[in-house]
Amino acid sequence: MLLLALACDECPEEGPARSWSCDGTGLTEPLPVCSEEDPCLDLLETYCMQDQARISVSGEEPECAERSSWTDGDGTVRWWCEYPPEGDEAPLWIFVPGSGGTADGMEQLTNLRSLAEGEGVFLVSVQPRLLHWPTESNQDGTKHDTYHRDFGTNPDVAFYDHLIDDLVARGAVDPARIWLTGWSNGGRFAALYGVGRYETPTPGGNRVAAVANYSAGDPWAHLVEGDDCGADRPSTSLPFMLVSRDCDVVTGSTDHFESFVEDGEHMTLGNDAEAWLGNLESMGADTTWLLLDRKGREVEACKRSCSMSRALLNHVSWPTEHEAAMLTFLQEHSL
Repeated sequence: MLLLALACDECPEEGPARSWSCDGTGLTEPLPVCSEEDPCLDLLETYCMQDQARISVSGEEPECAERSSWTDGDGTVRWWCEYPPEGDEAPLWIFVPGSGGTADGMEQLTNLRSLAEGEGVFLVSVQPRLLHWPTESNQDGTKHDTYHRDFGTNPDVAFYDHLIDDLVARGAVDPARIWLTGWSNGGRFAALYGVGRYETPTPGGNRVAAVANYSAGDPWAHLVEGDDCGADRPSTSLPFMLVSRDCDVVTGSTDHFESFVEDGEHMTLGNDAEAWLGNLESMGADTTWLLLDRKGREVEACKRSCSMSRALLNHVSWPTEHEAAMLTFLQEHSL
């Protein structure tokens, strides 16, 4: 399941206090993985809702017909689901789940598999690691690390490099058509990785051609206002599409922030969609924003009044009716 931070009882355990250091480009070290020795206790509320008080095993095997794995440099088994079409050198479309998401969850939450099959696209859905999260609110769980932004030492970057280079080396995918689509936290990573690998190739010489995300914010944002975790954004001409809703936790209206604060909530920095797209445009990216209401109809502006409960429900409502538009955007871009 994706992040659904609705009210639930607090988990009975609480993790130890942690310290984090930044150097002006992001966290100085990759986020730690949950383990038996250091289990994740400050859990996303979705785990509490399922009566889970702690999680400790990263690299759980997904339940999909065709799956592959690779062990990263830290010894974590990285899994992904594959949905190959007939023939070779098909476009590669990588789906990056959101917080609390899994590789096999894509089939239950989206129609991407049938869409990819109909278009002859090689679809991959990845399994995130279980990570300790550095924000004040409980966020431990399946995540991609967007706060440690060093491409030489970020394990998620190494995983995606391996995945792409392996599929290209097999002759399974077309290196000129490698696309990413992420949801929420997965979208933040898709943007970070997409920008990085649009400009600088993987160790195998491959690059990302375009990114199309749903309800995902700015991966270069600070942890808290004014800290040293925000980073200078690189220049890029990456083709980028964002789909979000007019009342959403990834919003384009400062009025939303004010109403959330009135509700006693806070916003994750970087989740102002309008500001995020403005930053991307200043970086040189070719951006497209598809803004929807809760029924999936296109609108021109965000709602002025927006409750946190409605914003969360919209955030976890995947835009099935606009999947084809996202894929069409990607298909229009190749290297």
